[in-house]
Amino acid sequence: LDYIAAQLQATSSYRPGERTLSGQLLTAASVDTASLKMARNPADERFRGLDFAHSPEMLRMFNNIFGLHEFRVNQLEAINATILKENVFVVGGAGKSLCYQLPACLSAGVTVVISPLKSLILDQIQKLTELGIKARTLWGDHDYTDAENIYEQLSENDPMIKLLYVTPEKLAADWLQLYWNRGLLARFVIDEAQCISQWGDDFRPDYGTLNELQQDFQGVPMIAVSGPIGPHIQEDILKKLQMTNPQVFTMSFNRTNLKYAVPTRTTMYGEMDCITWIKEHYPRDSGIVYCWRRVVCEYMADSLNEAGLLACSYHAGMPNRDRESAQNKWKENECQVALFTLLLQKVLRMVWCIGVA
Repeated sequence: LDYIAAQLQATSSYRPGERTLSGQLLTAASVDTASLKMARNPADERFRGLDFAHSPEMLRMFNNIFGLHEFRVNQLEAINATILKENVFVVGGAGKSLCYQLPACLSAGVTVVISPLKSLILDQIQKLTELGIKARTLWGDHDYTDAENIYEQLSENDPMIKLLYVTPEKLAADWLQLYWNRGLLARFVIDEAQCISQWGDDFRPDYGTLNELQQDFQGVPMIAVSGPIGPHIQEDILKKLQMTNPQVFTMSFNRTNLKYAVPTRTTMYGEMDCITWIKEHYPRDSGIVYCWRRVVCEYMADSLNEAGLLACSYHAGMPNRDRESAQNKWKENECQVALFTLLLQKVLRMVWCIGVA
């Protein structure tokens, strides 16, 4: 509880402590005392600031390609450390993906992102494509023709692909060794790193072999990003990944555009409370209901549909085609309410959100 309280007190964004994006000097960063205490890291000072050789181009991309003007707590430091080829571990909420996506645009070669779920990969690919950043994906049952096309693009001396998203089983393929031999691997990214820890709720057994990456591909830096987790899970992740001298940066998961409330439910799964609340407050807006278990997703979706709300469930127990169909329906506003299990929290594009505990 103390850890959560400290996180909630932290500010969600700040300006660089030395210069603005226009180059003007700042007298102080807009970071409150609570966030400074929470986010303090001995490595911060070494990676703080905008006086690195890569800083001008990094700021140009930050502003013109990603359309951003402020860095969140420890975001600039994590980006600088990543560009400087340090091993990095980022823990927190909003803004983690930028810590490897922006460095990938600046680095020669391809950044390989290991992600546990296709839905997360597809969402990232869509966002990057909209920004004009060339990103592709490979997974176990990928179409053969598409996969060969991607391999061909990667075989170029200077590949246009900057980020390649893969599921863990694709790491066993020979292509990775070939690109490493040619010096084309810029870095590895372990997305949703909480899946590594058996202490976490999202443990994935196929993440258990990721510690071999730095042994098999020496000299290739790694960045692991995780959602908000406690200190003991952080230690477990670092132990399992066996990263060499990792720089750890903690970011706030507090999103100022979200409001938090914990009402008492009147039914076993709170379906009637959800239905009443959605119809009363957001009759025409889309949103997400998070559920702890797959069976609850299905039950809630049926209940909401019976009440006249267009709802669809999405969880790991569904066939790939059904999952992709549900996700696309919700993104295209053909479904008002999506019922997700908790790991899918990165697919957030909604007006409201409910968690069913």
